[in-house]
Amino acid sequence: MELPWRDNRPNVSSIPLGVYLCRLVKSPRFGWVYQVRNVEGRSHVLHHSGNVAGDRTKGYVTNVLGCILHGKKRGHLAGQRAVLLSKATIRRLHKAMGGEDFELTIESGD
Repeated sequence: MELPWRDNRPNVSSIPLGVYLCRLVKSPRFGWVYQVRNVEGRSHVLHHSGNVAGDRTKGYVTNVLGCILHGKKRGHLAGQRAVLLSKATIRRLHKAMGGEDFELTIESGD
């Protein structure tokens, strides 16, 4: 789950369409996470656990500030669209990737 497209503005937008290198880094907030590298005009775009990507300007809760949340299934929390089982899904991603870099392709904003 990502935030909606808002002209690639940091902390409030999804990332542009394209192919990106993801590399394992240590985040002070999230611990070991994959970072999406070379997003033009952005930094610290991470793959991390969380459930909702709400619009803070409209008073919604958000667990993401321009990053990518992972989950096993879709659902709703606090009246918002959500991804569920996020921590377990991130653990599976880390196990599957084994610390290796990978390419992320963003093909559609839908």
